[in-house]
Amino acid sequence: MEIPFYAVIMAGGSGTRLWPLSRRQNPKQLLRLSGERTLYQLAVDRLDRILSPENIIVVTAGDMVSKLMEQSPNIPKHNFLVEPEGRGTAPVIGLGAFYAEYLAGGEAVIA
Repeated sequence: MEIPFYAVIMAGGSGTRLWPLSRRQNPKQLLRLSGERTLYQLAVDRLDRILSPENIIVVTAGDMVSKLMEQSPNIPKHNFLVEPEGRGTAPVIGLGAFYAEYLAGGEAVIA
């Protein structure tokens, strides 16, 4: 039996370490640092080479979800998870891992 792999893109933070480039209205994941693609699109591009869009999970903030969906129309809408409240990296990894386990039918998850 082949074990499905899932990737979690963490795209909810404000990216304050990239200030003044990133701000509340223009967070890090939407920046175009080189070329025409945003940092988020570049992450999706890298994963597209090794996973199907159904196996990519995006965890983001509520005010970002529609913008990220527009930039990655191949990822199913149900694979976008909204953080109820920004609490850092560990809860995002946990949320993504629980959802990946659900999608995989209870298979083991390595985070």
